[in-house]
Amino acid sequence: MGRLARPLGTTSVFMVLALISLSQVPCQAQSLTIGFCELSVEESATELLNAAVLVPRQLMDSLDFVKLRYPDEEELVAIAKKTDETRLEAARKAVSSARSKRDITALSVRDPSKRAADILSAESSIRKAETALENLQKTITQSIPDYGLALAIIPWSEHKNDILLPPTLDPASLCFEKKLDMLVYGSMRGIGDYIAVELSLYVASLDRTVWSTENFASKDGLDEALQAFIRPAAKAIMGTNYARIVFRISPPDAELLIDEVPFTESSVLYYSSGQHKASAVAHGFSPSFMMFQADLGKDLLIDITLEEMPARNLMLTSQPTGASIHLDGFQAGYTPLDVAGAAFPRVARVSMPGFDDTQLVLRPESTIDDRLIELLPSDGLVFNDRFDERKGAFYRSLGWFVASLPVPVIAGGLFQTYLSLLESLASSVAFGTFDVATATMLETKFYTSQTIFWASAAVTAGTAINALFKLRAYIDSAR
Repeated sequence: MGRLARPLGTTSVFMVLALISLSQVPCQAQSLTIGFCELSVEESATELLNAAVLVPRQLMDSLDFVKLRYPDEEELVAIAKKTDETRLEAARKAVSSARSKRDITALSVRDPSKRAADILSAESSIRKAETALENLQKTITQSIPDYGLALAIIPWSEHKNDILLPPTLDPASLCFEKKLDMLVYGSMRGIGDYIAVELSLYVASLDRTVWSTENFASKDGLDEALQAFIRPAAKAIMGTNYARIVFRISPPDAELLIDEVPFTESSVLYYSSGQHKASAVAHGFSPSFMMFQADLGKDLLIDITLEEMPARNLMLTSQPTGASIHLDGFQAGYTPLDVAGAAFPRVARVSMPGFDDTQLVLRPESTIDDRLIELLPSDGLVFNDRFDERKGAFYRSLGWFVASLPVPVIAGGLFQTYLSLLESLASSVAFGTFDVATATMLETKFYTSQTIFWASAAVTAGTAINALFKLRAYIDSAR
């Protein structure tokens, strides 16, 4: 892509590097908030009220590609100064808060020992806050933003709801009230059969209007006046000149690569002139590329149209032959059928009286080999009936599987219990307490429960396998 920083002169580079090298504390500002106002009109010019809202709203939408601002040295220093003032104010408030806490402690805590300890802690907090303020005051004039030369631009929060700021002739007050860093404002007035539209850009850190221009248009030609504002306004907001390249690609889902790097946006900005390569690729189409020149101060529209690749014909046959073929819902012929190749997927339906319909998708990448479709005899059911029948069969088999689970679980638990009892009884032989009758009874129950376990487990396994087959049939019918 293009460089994300505009070139600076040698003196400017040394100035910025020197200021950055002196920086002690990073600046917190990382973005600039911009707002757009309705245009002010005279009270008598009620016929212009709609246009006074429409023009800035359309301008705001047309400038959605403006994402960054490149401030000059004066603005960088102004931003640093504003940030320093904010940090100083926060440090002073910290000192004031610490002192206030100390005073409240001295007046509110009755226990002398606790009051003395709390006051000692509060005094320590005061010293820390005062030391931080003193250190900040020593280094404050040396600081400069360390976020580089590009700042992100964020629209005023209410713009997402399609709300504009009220018209104003005092941009400084409105920026202070709404906490804005930049403001696009202006006016509109009628001059005979024409309309004069004036737009300006106010930058809060510099406390001045940095750009202003006026265009004239007929009452039916406001769109042309709007187009004339876009590039100058974008240049003023970004703080630098640029080249904008807009791509229009056919087919629309083709992948765009700029200088061999995938690019997902429909336009790209460059901040220096140069030559670049644009490529487009899409499945089923021949790739295309072109070289283009990005020139500062100019917009360029690039059309890239990909040509479909010749596709191989496909022979569709069926068993039995003579089946009807529909492609994308239209009758194409009977099998065997030579189907012309295409660069896009198609749906083929193969049907024949007495056999189930078969449907398949012919994709460009899968049409290398001819296809043989084996038709299955029809069971007389339509799709919904067959689907419902297989769904019911699956749930019935699943129910039998669930119902069979308790028997092997209980039988398995019983024969493990009997086995444990037998082992315990056998260990009593050494103590002369072995009971033959009890052992015989436990052994009988052990073998009986074990037989029931293995038999029920086999049944449960069979119902599980049957449920899997029914599930496969259910899924196949859904497909």
